[in-house]
This record gives sequence, C-alpha cells and structure tokens, in this order.
Amino acid sequence: MKERTKRILTRLVSVTTFLSVEELSKEFQISERTIHNEMNTINQFLEENQFPAIYVKRGVGMKLSLQQKKKGEILKKFDLEMETSYLSPSERLLFLLFEIADTSSSTLLYELEDKLLISKSTLDEDMRKVRHFLKKYALSVERGNVLSGEEQNIRVMLYDAVNQFGDMEEITKNAHSTNNLIFHFIEKKAFYELEKDYEIFSKKNHQSTPIVVRTQIFLFLSIWFKRLREGNFILEMESRLSRKEELEQFISEECKKFYLPILEREIHYATLILDSFQSQKSIDMLDWGKAQFLAIQLIEEVEKRTGISFSFSDNELYLGLYNHITSLLKRMRNGVQVYNPLRSTIQETYPMIYHAIEEFKGIFEKHTNNKITSDEIAFLTIYFSTSQSRAEQEKKFSYHAVVICNHGVSTGKLLSENLKEQFPISIHAVLSSEDLNIIEKLNVDLLFSTIPLTYPQKPVLVVHPILGEIDKKEINNFLEKHKELKREQEISLNSVSLLHDTLALIEELGIQLSSESVGKVEEIFRKHHLKLNKKEIQPMLKDVLSKKDIQLQKECDDWKEAIRLVAQSLLEAKKVEEKYVDAMIHSVEQYGAYIVIGKHLALAHARPEDGVNQLGISVLTLRKPIPFGNEENDPVKIIFCLAAVDSYSHLNMMKDLVELVDDEEKIEQLAKAQTIEEFQSLIGE
Repeated sequence: MKERTKRILTRLVSVTTFLSVEELSKEFQISERTIHNEMNTINQFLEENQFPAIYVKRGVGMKLSLQQKKKGEILKKFDLEMETSYLSPSERLLFLLFEIADTSSSTLLYELEDKLLISKSTLDEDMRKVRHFLKKYALSVERGNVLSGEEQNIRVMLYDAVNQFGDMEEITKNAHSTNNLIFHFIEKKAFYELEKDYEIFSKKNHQSTPIVVRTQIFLFLSIWFKRLREGNFILEMESRLSRKEELEQFISEECKKFYLPILEREIHYATLILDSFQSQKSIDMLDWGKAQFLAIQLIEEVEKRTGISFSFSDNELYLGLYNHITSLLKRMRNGVQVYNPLRSTIQETYPMIYHAIEEFKGIFEKHTNNKITSDEIAFLTIYFSTSQSRAEQEKKFSYHAVVICNHGVSTGKLLSENLKEQFPISIHAVLSSEDLNIIEKLNVDLLFSTIPLTYPQKPVLVVHPILGEIDKKEINNFLEKHKELKREQEISLNSVSLLHDTLALIEELGIQLSSESVGKVEEIFRKHHLKLNKKEIQPMLKDVLSKKDIQLQKECDDWKEAIRLVAQSLLEAKKVEEKYVDAMIHSVEQYGAYIVIGKHLALAHARPEDGVNQLGISVLTLRKPIPFGNEENDPVKIIFCLAAVDSYSHLNMMKDLVELVDDEEKIEQLAKAQTIEEFQSLIGE
C-alpha cells in the first residue's frame, strides 16, 4: 500500500463522522478523481483482509462504521498509528465550541494549535466560522475566549452544534459508543445514567418515545447537567404553559441524585423542554386549537402545491399531523427541535412534498417566533408520504407480516405503507425492538426490520426505512424464497367510503340532506351490518349550526361578555357545562387573544375534558366590534363557540372555518347579516 493511501486510511480510521470526497481532496491536495481511486484501493485491501468496506452515505460522505476494537485491528494489520487529535473541519468547529463553552477551564488559542495539529491561519479561519455560527444565537466570543450571551441561548446552541457537527447517528445506533467527540464536552457517565433513569420514568408513566427522540432527550439533559454543574444558571423562566408535575418530580430527583442545585426556574425550564419531546397525553390550551388549524392549513397547502388529494381521503393523516404539531409548537418556542437521521433520504425520495411543506414554514415560524429546522420538515413529510402510499394501494395482499422500526412510529408506518403499496404484503403491526415479545401473539409469518435482528421463529429481512432499489430487489427475493407462506386475503368493504358516495349522489340529484336524514342513512348501513368508523364521519359546519345557535347584531361590553353570550345556546341544550365557559375565558386570560383566528373573527373553545357533553357550535355577530387584544386581527365582529368531544369529530367544521378565515369578503357579509336565514345561506354556500 502506498504511503498516501495509508494516510487516507488512517484519516478514515481516526474520525467518527462522515468525510466527503471534497473534504479529503482539499485536505490531501489531490483531485476528487484520485480520491475515488484511492477509495477503490482501500476497499480492495479491506475486502482481502475480511474487513467491511467503507460505508458511503449519498449526499453526506463516507466513513468506517466499525467498533474501536475493529479499527485497532486495521491499524495493526497495516502497521498504522491512530491520529487521535486529527479532526475534520466540522469536528474542529464542534471541538472549539466545546472549548469556549467550557467554563471549568480557560481556552488559550496557541495551545489549541498544538492540540488540533493545525496552523495559526487555519485556527484563525476556524474561529471566524465559530463567531459566525454563534451570531444566530445572539452569542459572541469576548476577550480571553469567553462565551458571552444568555444561558438559554448557549444551551440551545450547544444542542444544535452537537446535532449538526457531531455524530449523533453513531450514538443512536451504538447505545454505548466510546470513541465520540461529543463526550469531550458532556460527561459520558452522566449521559448513560440519565438515559437509564429516563427509561425507568417512561415505563412508569407509560410514555412511548422513539429511540431517535430518546437520544435527543439524553443529549439535552446532559448539556443541562453540564451547565448546572459548572454553575451556569438561567436568570429567569417565565411560561404561561401548564405545569407537568410528573416531569418536574423526575427533574428534581435527578438534581438530588447528582448533587445539582435545586432551583425552581431550572426545574421548570428542563420540564418544558422534556415535555416538548414527549408524546402528548394532555395538550396545553394554547396549542389545542392552533395545532388543528395548522394541520388543516398544511394539508390544503401541500394539496395545492403537489396536486395530490389528501384532505378527505385520510383521516389518519390529519390526526398524525395534529399530534406531531402540538409537540412541534412547543419545541420551536423553546428553541429545541428533533434531529432526523433520515432527513437527506426523505428530501431525495419525496422532494415535491418536502418542498411544499418548506413553503409553509413561515406560518409555523409566525406562531412561535422561531425558525423551523429541515429535520422537523422531514418528519412532517413522512406523514404525507405515508398517506400517499395508503391511497395508492390496490393490491390484494397475501403475505402477513410486522414491521420492526426504531426510528419512530411515523417512520415505521411509512415503511409499512410502502411495503403494502409495492408488494403483496399485509402489515399487522409496527413495533420497536423492545416489543418482540408481542410478535408470537400476532397472526404473522414474516418480519421486516430496519435494524439487525435475530428472531429464530420467523424469517427476517433487514431493509432501509425509506425503501431504495436494492431494498426492493431484496424484498422480491425474500418473498419468492418464502412463497409457501402466501395466504388468501379476504376482500373488505369500505363502508364509510360507500356512505360518502351515497350521500354525494343524493345531493347531486338535488335532494337537500339534513343532519337527521343523514343519521337515518347511517342507521340503514348499520342495519345491514356495514360497520362505520366514527373517526371518518364528520359533519359540516352547516349541519351542526342550527337556527337557535345563531345570534345576530348583539351588543356586549367586552370580550368576556361576548364569550358568555355566544355559549348560551350550547349551555341551554346541555351540550356544555358552565365550567366550559369559565375555561374558555380563563384560557384567554392565561394565554392571550389566541382565539382570534382571522381578521375580525374569533373561535372561543376549550378542551373536551373541560366540560363538553356533545358536539356543538354556536355563533354571535356584534353590532359594535370588540377588541380582544389581538393587534393584527382586532376588533372582532363574529365569534364562534366550538364544543368538541374529541380531536376528530369536528374536523370538517374546522375546515370550513379555515376557509372562512381566508375569505374576508364573506366575513364582512356574515357580520352584516340581519336575518338567520341570510346567515345560514351564506354559511351553506
């Protein structure tokens, strides 16, 4: 092996992150073509000596994905020496950020030249990049290389830096990675102790969090732990969001365990961030309605930009987006967003959907005053691509299988739908590697896994979460190999789809349907044993808004009186309780005028558990408009009151209201309506 080839191999062995051909070309001052030739030579040597080839990730770079022991064997085999301090440009940037943020020791630049084996000019250029990176967090490097800025911003910066420049993928895959630059800053023991404690907490509180997200939680906690231990505290912590007692107790116990100062503002801060990562058991009122509106608006935007129909065909898409957005809004407000290891693949595989969501990002940013990351956009893309796969399935499935995926439920569902769309496969469940004990209880024959898996009882095929051409060939061979496991598939009838088509035909014939007549048609379907999924049947606004729920040209002294008056008919019909009205008023007092959803239009609401007995909606128009405290959309001329029993039965009404928000001309017409008949006619158009 030539000397240059040895040096390049040593470089690959020495780092834990991906190296691009361009980076290696600049570093060794040879052409990219020569680098490609060197890679072929190195791979040939590796193969001859029974080592795995260099792993290439399209659009990212290449690296040796080996345990430290195996890397040592390579060095020994080729008589090489590990260059432990030789870092890539991105690794150097992370290293410098760690050094500057570490308040336990001083940072002397001339010492770093020797430590990093780089020249003064290279270090000067690296420091310029450091200052540029810090600028977007309102941070700076002061005299003596001291990091200056708000503590919350420093923590967010460190979290983002690790995700951008560190090797989180290795930690996600290798549960107890040892050779990782990240542990130059955070304490390895603390990282894994916090991981163990959080796992116990999650099981105790029945929290299910994908492995990728859990790793982000441990990273955040470790950075928080490091800053507290060095005496770096946030000065104040104000939030109008509700307290989470279980999480606060967990944080307090960790402080006691590690002898950290128990400060209320720090415990509240850590609780808020952790709550942003968790699946939502209870949703803050601020986000309950906002997430629903954003989900509907996002679906309509993606439909418009891609030409793909989503809205009325897939209720699961809306519910998935709604649940994800409730957490996303919190993360964006707190400046902490989830790293997505599949981002590049998702961008390349579903570019049209990804870019459509990217065009919508300004709406999210307007609601949170923070930027949304490309990683989060990729997560949202998964919900749409999964829905698209569901819609394109026409095959009669004949293989019964489960999917094992540790990248999260949404990614597992995407793989599931792609398998069903492209192959004669019926997926019975999407599980994580922790749920293998469930498989024997399911009536399945095959396993498709995104992680290496040993399961002697049934055939297993390891595939990528986003199916590539090689995966598809492998799946075809796998199915052919196990063709004896084919089964006949019963043809199922989609009763809800049939009901929708029947009602559409009746209206097309010019017959007006009331909510009572629709109920009678549903009853006929049930009589003939056609099962109807209530999650897929949602009434329109005009179907629920009855004459007695409409009050026109009323006068009120303030917004509180307006909310009480608009809810009056729902109270009289016992659709809501008095405490629901109090909850609506209290939420505005607590969170501000978030219920003003459009120009001169408000939607008063609280959560279903705050006192809703039955689905309902009422409306009030004001002779004299009233300010609610929303500078952009005040004064309010029309106020609706929504009583929702769950997260889906009022979906069509919300869609109608979203359309109304975008139609200022109709809002003016409704505000001026003098009769109930005129108002109903305008709503029904």
